[in-house]
Amino acid sequence: MVVPPEDLLVEAAVVALTLVPVWWVTTQATTPFVAPSIKSAVDVAVSGFAFHLLCEEFGINEWYLTHGYAFRKVFTDLNKRCYITSYGVAMGSL
Repeated sequence: MVVPPEDLLVEAAVVALTLVPVWWVTTQATTPFVAPSIKSAVDVAVSGFAFHLLCEEFGINEWYLTHGYAFRKVFTDLNKRCYITSYGVAMGSL
């Protein structure tokens, strides 16, 4: 199985589109509490923190570990370099 690079672009777009609402809520929530000089940095940090916790809570991180582009790319590369022997799986060529 070859993993098309377009999958990475789709994955990046989905992450970006789902991060925007989290960022928007963060910017609204932090406005009265954060000095304007550091507001952007705080909003980015809190958004990333909240987004990661939400992904963990809803099982998105676990799903990504076995379905994400990076996993499929590594798995594809390993399949090209592995073969099965009577002793198990071996790396290299026959």
